Amino acid sequence: MITRKEYLENEDVTHEQYYSQFVDYEVVKTVVDYFGDRILNSVVPHFNDIPLTQWDVVAEMIKPRIVGLLAKANEGGISKSDLVCTAKMAAEMHKIAYKATKRVMGAENENT
Repeated sequence: MITRKEYLENEDVTHEQYYSQFVDYEVVKTVVDYFGDRILNSVVPHFNDIPLTQWDVVAEMIKPRIVGLLAKANEGGISKSDLVCTAKMAAEMHKIAYKATKRVMGAENENT
């Protein structure tokens, strides 16, 4: 596990590497189920065309799933920005996977 200290002190550890370690299928599924096509339709870097208040909502939805890992990596503490960054990383991972497979992860309709 990459700790927050290692992430902040080592320029070889990227934002993507740090936050992707907290993302699993269920996190991606939660994010995809909440935002739907807005993830795939977003053309703004970091999904900043989706209001932060909505990222805050989905961040709270994934919190129970990732709080333990985040707390371990952060030596006890977590922040709302950690949760939002993890949610946005899940969205980015889904968007990349969709471009490669044309399948929507977590969607009820598996033909989309």
